[in-house]
Amino acid sequence: MKRGLGCLLVCLVCFAITANAGPSQTTSALLTVRDLFRGDTFRDAVLNPDGNLVLAVTYTDEKHQFVTLMDLDTETSFDIVKNATKEEYFGGLQWISADTAYFVDYINDYENRLVIVKWHGIKHGKPLVSVIPIKNRPYGIVDPLMRDGKHFLVDKYTVFGNTKHLYIYLIDPTGGPEQMTDKTRLMEVDKDTDYTLTDRNGKLLMIMTQDKQGVRHFKMYGGEKDHKTIWTEFKKIKDQQEVFSPIAF
Repeated sequence: MKRGLGCLLVCLVCFAITANAGPSQTTSALLTVRDLFRGDTFRDAVLNPDGNLVLAVTYTDEKHQFVTLMDLDTETSFDIVKNATKEEYFGGLQWISADTAYFVDYINDYENRLVIVKWHGIKHGKPLVSVIPIKNRPYGIVDPLMRDGKHFLVDKYTVFGNTKHLYIYLIDPTGGPEQMTDKTRLMEVDKDTDYTLTDRNGKLLMIMTQDKQGVRHFKMYGGEKDHKTIWTEFKKIKDQQEVFSPIAF
């Protein structure tokens, strides 16, 4: 990424736009490509599936961070979100389609929110970007479903009496929590699930649970029986220093 973009000799112009996810309006600045892509000015750069847009976290110092969208076709760059405090930072950037991405806004040590970014192109020299913060997000992200580009697989805890359940739902991340109904609920997983692995079509292949003793249990999806999901354990790890990360099944 750095080598390919660093060879350009043109300049990127950072235009100011207003975004709902950040209370502070960005200011215009002129940056060369070499300056923008120096190791100390950007991180977490991700390229969209079409290869023409880059989303990255950029910063001038440790107190000032931006989420920046770069249009490689027009060689322009737009700061769309700026942190409001030095404690706030951004991460988890990922594209879910050619024009839609998301990131996590870590407001402080106790609060974070999902932010959806939709790119609509450039009109009359100005960027058209929708920045949609998902407030009070009641779920965790399982898979952003890049093949779909519109939906997420998410998980959410539900308590019935004294029993805690963890369900997987298929939702539109820009919609509200009322989407989580029996119709969008796909399956139940172990309430102690810490990690999930899906295939390229969003099918859940594996989960990892962790018990009270810190033992990690890796389980493969085995289908459904009597309206219950079957999980077959294939590996157990007691050593906390051991790392195990399946890459394919």
